[in-house]
Parts: sequence; structure tokens; C-alpha cells
Amino acid sequence: MRRGNFDATVRAPRRSFGAVVFDAASVGLSGLAAAFVVGGLARSLHASDVLAVAMAVPVGLLVADLVSAVAHWFCDTFFDSKTPLLGAVIGPFRLHHHDPDAFRRHDVCERNRNNCLAALPLLALAHCLTPRVAETGRPFVGAMLAVVAIALASATQIHAWAHDRHAPGPVRWLQRCGILLSRERHARHHREAHDRSYGIVNGWVNGALDRTGFFRRGSAVR
Repeated sequence: MRRGNFDATVRAPRRSFGAVVFDAASVGLSGLAAAFVVGGLARSLHASDVLAVAMAVPVGLLVADLVSAVAHWFCDTFFDSKTPLLGAVIGPFRLHHHDPDAFRRHDVCERNRNNCLAALPLLALAHCLTPRVAETGRPFVGAMLAVVAIALASATQIHAWAHDRHAPGPVRWLQRCGILLSRERHARHHREAHDRSYGIVNGWVNGALDRTGFFRRGSAVR
């Protein structure tokens, strides 16, 4: 269970028609759930809630980056691609260190399938809770929950853009503003032992976690 070791058996399998449909359904369901979350929140908010929502967006992005960092570190550190259930998620992370551009050669549905599936329960929870939370006078909590759920569902695509020199213009602008993970921020993770800068939403948590050695200490007790 050495951290970051590449399992040579991890290869993109030849995909059947059923797999293609499954990938598309996973991404489509996630997108539909995200739309319901946003719609439910919008119907529950009032004009006086604008400031609370504006404050909730950066907090939600920060929380999502922290969750993505923990998940990324876990997949880089524990078990391997043959582990039941978890192996399907761990394998692509290990392959990514060996071949950083591998996931960019997949189509958008195959690339985002695992993340969208993992985020579906959170999106469903956000859909159920966000309107109720907002209606009870806590729009900040509702908006933050919505942002966290949608950002985590999008994390793999955001990660892919951080490897793309020709990302869409709006994405490059968000990267320059520091709202999404940039190539420069993410490059720190791919230096040497891949043992730092795990956040893949925007990298906001990376500096503090790297300076405190949070993940290094966590890896030492495994």
C-alpha cells in the first residue's frame, strides 16, 4: 500500500455500448440533480438573502476544495486499484500520476462518471435540504450546501481543465482569478512524490495543509 504507486494493470478498458450509455446517464443525472438544486434554492430565496448567498459561495468552494483534497489524498495513499468497490476510483488517480493527461483523452462522460456518481447522494441531499434551510431563515447554509454539492460533482472536470493549455476562455479567466484550480497551482502536486497540493477544486486549502504537514502526518499513521 505504498503511497502514489502506479499499478501497471490500470488501463482504460475497451468500452461497450452499455458502458457508454451508463457514463452518459451518470453525468446526465448529476447535471439534472444540480439543476434541481439551483432551482430549489432560487425559489426559496428572497431579495434580502443576496448578501448571505454571496458570502456562501466562497465558503462553499473552500469546503469543496477541502473535501476534494481529502479524497485525493486518500486515493493516492491507501489501498490499490484491485480493492473491491474503491479500486474503480483509486485506479484512475494512480494512473494519473504515471500519465497526467490520460483522463483528458477520455470523452467528457467517461472522464466525469465516477465523480458524478459519487456526488449524486450529496446532490440529492442538497435538493431535499436546501429549500427548507433557506425558507427557515438560513439562506447562507442552503446556498453553501448547494455550492459544495455542485463543485464536488464538477471536480474532475475542473481538474482536467488544470491540465489543459487550451481550456475554454471563461474557464481560463476563472483560473486566473483563483476561483478554479489553475495549471500553475496544480503543477505543485505533480512534482516529485505527489505528496502535496491535493485540492483540485481551486487549491485554496493547499497552502495551509502543506505548511502544517497535515497529510504527511496522516500518511505516517496508516
